[in-house]
Amino acid sequence: MKGEKKPNDSVEKANEKPPKVNGTKMKTKLVFNRINFLGEQTEIAPHPTSTNAKVALDEIKTKQHMYNELEKSGEIDKAKELKERDAWNNVLAKAEGVKVKDNVELLKKTIAKKERQKKVSKTKWEERTNTLEKAKKEKQDKRTNNLLKKKQEKKEKTKKKAIKKGRFVPGIN
Repeated sequence: MKGEKKPNDSVEKANEKPPKVNGTKMKTKLVFNRINFLGEQTEIAPHPTSTNAKVALDEIKTKQHMYNELEKSGEIDKAKELKERDAWNNVLAKAEGVKVKDNVELLKKTIAKKERQKKVSKTKWEERTNTLEKAKKEKQDKRTNNLLKKKQEKKEKTKKKAIKKGRFVPGIN
C-alpha cells in the first residue's frame, strides 16, 4: 500500500469526456440574447428580407404584388392577415437586432448609389488599362527604335572601317 500511487483527481477530470445528451455532445450556444443549454434545438426564424438591396426590393415588390392579387380576387381578409404577419415578423426581427430592409425608397437609393460606384470604378479601371497599354506601347516603340539605331550605327562603323582600309570607296560602290 505504501508503494502505490493514488491518481490525481485533476488528471481524471481532464481525461473525462463531456457528457452526451441524445447521442450528441453537450454544448452551450449563444443565440442573440438567449442561451441554449443541453443541446436544445431553438428555431431561428429566417430573416424577413435579404441583405442584398436588389433582392430585398424584389422580395418586397413580389409581396406587394401578391397582396394586390389577393385583394383583387376578393380575399381581403387573407391579404390583411399576411400583411400583419409580415409586419410582426419585421418588428420581431428588429427587436432581435436584425437589420430589416423594408423601406422601398431607401433600397432604390442604395441600388442607384451602387450603380454609380460601379460606373466610377469601371471608368477608373478602363483608364488604368489604357494608360498601361499606352506605356507598354511606348516602351516597345522605344526598344525597336533603339535596336534600329544600333543596327544603323553598326553598319556605319563597318563602312568607316572598310573606307579606312580601302575596301570601300564612297560614291563609286
